[in-house]
Amino acid sequence: MNEEKLESLTKWFHEYANTFRDRQPVLPFAMQLKLNHSLRVVQDMERIAAALGWPAEEIRTAKALGLLHDVARFSQYAEFGTFHDPRSVNHGERGWQICVDMKLLSDCSPEDRQRILDGVRYHNRRTIPPETSAEALRFVKLIRDADKLDIFRIVDTAIEKNQFLDNPEILLHVEIDGPPTPALLDELEQTRSASYKYLKTLADFLLVQLYWVYDMNYAPTIRCFSERRTLDRIAGRLPDTDRIRRIVQEARAYVEAQAK
Repeated sequence: MNEEKLESLTKWFHEYANTFRDRQPVLPFAMQLKLNHSLRVVQDMERIAAALGWPAEEIRTAKALGLLHDVARFSQYAEFGTFHDPRSVNHGERGWQICVDMKLLSDCSPEDRQRILDGVRYHNRRTIPPETSAEALRFVKLIRDADKLDIFRIVDTAIEKNQFLDNPEILLHVEIDGPPTPALLDELEQTRSASYKYLKTLADFLLVQLYWVYDMNYAPTIRCFSERRTLDRIAGRLPDTDRIRRIVQEARAYVEAQAK
């Protein structure tokens, strides 16, 4: 992707977000949160891709994907008042449809178009579909990594500043107090991932995030995760039990090994 196209998409993205201001000078808090998230993901996409040695053209494509990956969040929240896909719409699928319907990528190369469309569509899947092409797969993995890095930051800030009290949507309306759900713990330990149907408490939410370390694809991502001391902050908010301590120790050992 060339610089002109990236600038054009960036201009479109901000104009599109502005259509959801509903005659107000600012976006609703939840939408502004997603706007800021997308812009930070752009930065992390650039950082990781550069660390991987990708050429400038591919780094620009990666930044465009970071910009567009959550484009459906605005209409999702406007229509349903939630970011919780099971209670509304799959925002990856809707984002893919927005990109197609608005012909945002019609003047891109076929390779870039597929990279971005697949990245938008699959960034929130529990697993990446096996039919994803090898070329697009690099970008799908990258957006899944960069997205996680910033979600860690969003959740940490929401807890640190008690933002969830006025905006429970940030943490998907989970109960702040309460132990981990046994069924979720069992599924996490067996498969290293879990379905959101078991998500009931903040401890559940944090455990799901902790297990994301096993779904990070690139070493620069894991190094960034480690440098930000994200695991320490997650672990510090979990119940102090033998089972949780073992889970944290295993995750820490994995991160240390993969970050080398």
